[in-house]
Amino acid sequence: MVAAGRLHCAIDTIMKPWDSAAILPCIKEAGGDFCTLNGSREKVMFGGSLVSACNSELLNRVVERMNSSVTG
Repeated sequence: MVAAGRLHCAIDTIMKPWDSAAILPCIKEAGGDFCTLNGSREKVMFGGSLVSACNSELLNRVVERMNSSVTG
């Protein structure tokens, strides 16, 4: 839905590699960005979770907000 422009951001807490393998290139191609719940952009396909957003700025703000509420 993020890649299609229907959502600005999506959070999937349980992702298997086969769930995210096809969608990650679609999000990138649509101009979006993605990471794991903890903000890691490395090996996202194997990260177990997925946060995707329509752009990098929104993604960074969402991950920062999620992680600040956990620690603070």
